[in-house]
Formats: sequence, structure tokens, C-alpha cells
Amino acid sequence: LPASLRALHERDAAAALAAVHAHIRDVGTATAGLIDEWDVLNEPYTNHDLLDGRGADLPASWFQTARTVLGPTVPLVFNDFGIIESGGADTA
Repeated sequence: LPASLRALHERDAAAALAAVHAHIRDVGTATAGLIDEWDVLNEPYTNHDLLDGRGADLPASWFQTARTVLGPTVPLVFNDFGIIESGGADTA
């Protein structure tokens, strides 16, 4: 989590979450037509500051925002280490 977003989250969690959606829209718009896939959620097992206590609706909303910006054909990816190697089991 970038330090600026962490600081914003500590002051105003709703503003931080809105900033994530704005970032997805900004980068998605700038790269639309140039990318083959988008890694929407990366390493949430260890980088979960924004996710804690919010449930599955939050990351789902990031995927929805990315889908809206990038269209229906760009694959959207959830990436976390050890998923394949562990057979999907909890590695903690």
C-alpha cells in the first residue's frame, strides 16, 4: 500500500476507497486497448490493509470498476502467491 494511500486511509477510509476506484478508472482509461489482462487484486493475503473487515464486496467492486473501464473482453486477474503450489489451501 503506498504511504500516501495508507495515510489517507488512516484519516478517512471512505476517501481512500474512493481513491482506489479513481485510480482504477484513470489507469484503465489510459491503458484501454493496450493491455492483454489486468491484475486487479494483487497479493491480498499479505497486503490487506484496505480489505480488513470489509468483506468480499469491496474487491468485487474493484473488479466491477475495472470491467466498466476496460470492457467485457479483457481478462481481470486476482493474483496471490502460493495459490497453485498449495492447491488453493491456506498457506499461513
